[in-house]
Amino acid sequence: MDQKNNSRRRLYQAIGTKLSHRREITGTSVVIMAAIFLTINLGGSGQMPGYKWRQTLYVDSLMVKTDTWFSDFPIYIKMTEPHLKSVEHGGKIAQNKGYDIRFTGSDGATHLPVFIEKYDPQKGELIAWVGLDTLYAGKRTKFYMYYGNTSVNSPATEMIETERLRGYFLDQKIQESGTSEVYPPEWLETEALNRTHPGDFVIAGEPENVDRPVPADYAYMKAELKGSNMVLVEWGTQGENDNESFLVEKSQDGRHFEQINKMAGGRRTRAALGYSYSDAQPYRGKTYYRLKQLSNTGDFSYTPTLLVNYNPDALGLQIKSVEPLNFSKDIHVFMNSDKTEAVKMQLYTESGNLLWEGATQNKPGENSFSLPNAGSYPPGRYVLSVIGENRKLKTFLLTKEK
Repeated sequence: MDQKNNSRRRLYQAIGTKLSHRREITGTSVVIMAAIFLTINLGGSGQMPGYKWRQTLYVDSLMVKTDTWFSDFPIYIKMTEPHLKSVEHGGKIAQNKGYDIRFTGSDGATHLPVFIEKYDPQKGELIAWVGLDTLYAGKRTKFYMYYGNTSVNSPATEMIETERLRGYFLDQKIQESGTSEVYPPEWLETEALNRTHPGDFVIAGEPENVDRPVPADYAYMKAELKGSNMVLVEWGTQGENDNESFLVEKSQDGRHFEQINKMAGGRRTRAALGYSYSDAQPYRGKTYYRLKQLSNTGDFSYTPTLLVNYNPDALGLQIKSVEPLNFSKDIHVFMNSDKTEAVKMQLYTESGNLLWEGATQNKPGENSFSLPNAGSYPPGRYVLSVIGENRKLKTFLLTKEK
């Protein structure tokens, strides 16, 4: 790719077009790629990266007292097994508090919401509630329990509303409000069977060693509202192994996701890489984001979900104008603020190099700011970014005249 086209792509990314990019954090090279929507099928299977063990769990269809299925059903799990002791007590659970215990759907990768009511690392006793997307009646329902991840040191924080785990949380809701939802008799019969005979309701297979090189060793992942209507999804890796690509997915309910972007991965690399994608159409209210990582072998995994709240009716900081866009000496920014807030500004070259950054303190009402020494810059094109409190508001393409 020639230098002119490469610079143009950097510029389009800076002014907010729907471009994704990957950058090498430890170096100077930057690779920018337009959004590509592709589907591949390499015959692989889903995995939870970083876990050494997983166990197949299933519910026999005879336990489900309906002719069809139940949606968002809370499964009550009660198990006491030697392998569920912590490693410190001769078992396979990495954390004494059971923080590394996670559950996925039948694909082995889709995270399920979980509430661990009790875990005893010495006895290997686990009592948990898992939210199944679908509990089938005509066939057995399969899902997975993962454990043995030494890097997990906090409880599961899935962004699904935990009220869906009805079995435990409904009792709390009844106590607090004195009311409950109305469920059909078939649901209540199935739930009662699960509560009274959990060992017969949920059948567990033998632990399976799934320890393998991590396809994408994540250093961070975040999703933040930048400006009035754009969500910036960013993640970084500190090493990749046979990593074919990342799919960026979003959801309105935290359950049903759609693909909105695909980016090439780093294949095999030990370099620290950074990725980002800008979503200019978040849902009103809650929007959930996650990544699906695809390996060259066809194996895949999902990250935990991230939640962004978007309120388009909030006034916030408004940029009235930047004048003149074709400048020779001075650049003036005119703004309206609905409160006192710090506003940060950055000026970049067309190729993405930061030339200047500064800040101003806006008061409620009309405000203005003049960039210092604008007349000293050489002729060319520049990008001005204006950032409010936790919000990337807008970017402007400027041209310095000769």
